[in-house]
Amino acid sequence: MNANEISPKAGSRLNRIQKVSTALRTFFFFTAVLAGLGGALEIIFGLGFHQLHPVQKAGLVWGGVMNLAWAAGLWFAYRLFRFYARGELFGSGIVHCLRRIGGMSILIGILACVSSVIQAANLDPRPLNFWSDTVPLFILSSFFRIIPGFAIICIAWIMDEGRKIQEEQELTV
Repeated sequence: MNANEISPKAGSRLNRIQKVSTALRTFFFFTAVLAGLGGALEIIFGLGFHQLHPVQKAGLVWGGVMNLAWAAGLWFAYRLFRFYARGELFGSGIVHCLRRIGGMSILIGILACVSSVIQAANLDPRPLNFWSDTVPLFILSSFFRIIPGFAIICIAWIMDEGRKIQEEQELTV
């Protein structure tokens, strides 16, 4: 077998990856569309109904913004699995999709942290002490919501560097 030929075992693995990626791509497409429509409807209802209390309006608009952010993240996941379904495993498009997914994860995490602080302030009738009440809540929620986004961006960077190393090695051989 030549070094440039693909072994049959690798071909069956790639076929499995393509089949699973096609199913996940379909899932991410429909969830992105549903989240986008839901977010748009929440914003329209939040801004359109005049009989709602201002806090309810703000909650609907904030929920719509969160849903639109999720829709964007799901759309980037759809694009990522579209590459995988075509058999591209380490291309530059995959790295770009992973970076965008990481960025959207960070944005969603920040929005969720701000939302949790606002919700804590609205639910508790006594005045908040900023340093003892909100800072620990913000730090705890940001750790579990924002750090995964940075990890995804780090993985994308490692994949990009690995791809560049592989291209350099192919040029020197």
